[in-house]
Amino acid sequence: MNKEFIKKVRAFLSGEPLLLTEILDWLATSQPIKNNKSRLTKYLLTLQRCLFVPNLPNQIADKLSITNDSLQELLVCYYNMDDVRDWKFAISQSVEDNTKLSYLNYKNASKYEVKVLLHHTTILFVVDDKYYEDLFSQHNIRIKAKPTSVLKPIVESLFYDDTKKQQEIIDYISYFYTNLIDASIKEVSGKEILWAYYYENYAEPSNGGTLWNSCMRHEESQKHLEIYCDNPDKISLVVAVNSSNKVLGRALLWHTPNGVYRDKIYAYNSTIENKIKDYCKEKGYPYIETDDVSIKLDHGKYRYLPYLDNMNFFTKEGIQNFDDDDVICFCKCMGEHFFYNEDYKNVNGRYYHVDDLNYSDYLEEYLLEAEEAYYAPDEFDYFPPDDVVYSSLEEVYVYVHSKSVVYLEYCGDYAFLENCVTDINDELRFTSHVVTSVYMDGYIMKDEAMYHDEVGWVTKEVFDKLVVEKV
Repeated sequence: MNKEFIKKVRAFLSGEPLLLTEILDWLATSQPIKNNKSRLTKYLLTLQRCLFVPNLPNQIADKLSITNDSLQELLVCYYNMDDVRDWKFAISQSVEDNTKLSYLNYKNASKYEVKVLLHHTTILFVVDDKYYEDLFSQHNIRIKAKPTSVLKPIVESLFYDDTKKQQEIIDYISYFYTNLIDASIKEVSGKEILWAYYYENYAEPSNGGTLWNSCMRHEESQKHLEIYCDNPDKISLVVAVNSSNKVLGRALLWHTPNGVYRDKIYAYNSTIENKIKDYCKEKGYPYIETDDVSIKLDHGKYRYLPYLDNMNFFTKEGIQNFDDDDVICFCKCMGEHFFYNEDYKNVNGRYYHVDDLNYSDYLEEYLLEAEEAYYAPDEFDYFPPDDVVYSSLEEVYVYVHSKSVVYLEYCGDYAFLENCVTDINDELRFTSHVVTSVYMDGYIMKDEAMYHDEVGWVTKEVFDKLVVEKV
């Protein structure tokens, strides 16, 4: 035993605090203590019991053959673990999540300078100048993890010569904690998907795993889920709920001609994630990354799109989880398309090749050639239907808001200003509708004009007057 450490322990016995990391460093290099009845060993064993004996359910402790009254196997187990920085001690059931274990490790003990103090015959732990009788209540400095990951090294060391026994115990631990939580699985579609995504329907507390970290849980995200709700035959959701019908986990299901595929699971904890995985496995829903998956979906009409984990490659006909020559855009961030095939454009919710479209400089967007793109030659541009009208006078479409286009009330039609003249009554007339009257010094309407042999074109009123005067 290290002499320097013995000095520190004797000081500890006299009431001086001893850093927990110093104890751990000593334990990492010492040999197992057997049948040592000295006062020093008595306190060390007591300290080791506080540090190492798991505060676990009796079923797990029995499986490991560890109780508070039998330390030897556990001590040997830890001595066989070479690096003290890998040790997990003061293991207990997590208070915040009973499907996980919490523990301390070397790093945290060092970070918070956990000290150990002997007060009369009671060992106290000092953290941030506060005194505690155990290390199991220090939730702020403890680490939470899956029970199997915490206990596996201990199981392997305790049963180093029996791999079958190791696996049996690990499987039991996994089964035990999986069944601690009350959860049922169901599938929903349509508007129920909105309910399953909204955070107010989640199980508390709000620090629950990937579920509570999902960017799609907020109220403002609800409008981005329309594409799911409107296509119940192609998209549904598998949901885990507790007895109060609060959401514990969810995963999208994509219904394709080749079967149903499960997308990424967002769950309250790993136990719920495993329950959803088991459910999907039993139902024959493989994980979507195991295959090339595509569905036909009229996605272009949606202004808002959700965050997509896997089905984020958009083709003209639908969406898929793989890239190929048919992909026209990519959607990963919530509601954003990233086009990398510039030969296709989204027009009115559908994708078209640019050869089938006309670009409008006025609107700064593409318009359908047959249905909504009207070329106005005076503007050298394309316009939507509400902004153009067919002019029978010009025999072309004209842009009604153009300064070069006028509306002629007398005939109820539009014409280019350059093809109009002002008649003798200061009214605009279409050029082909008038004749020039030299006698009257202006333009007169053809349907009101008569030709006089001596003076040329005049109005009927003037013509009659000239006839009377001649007589």
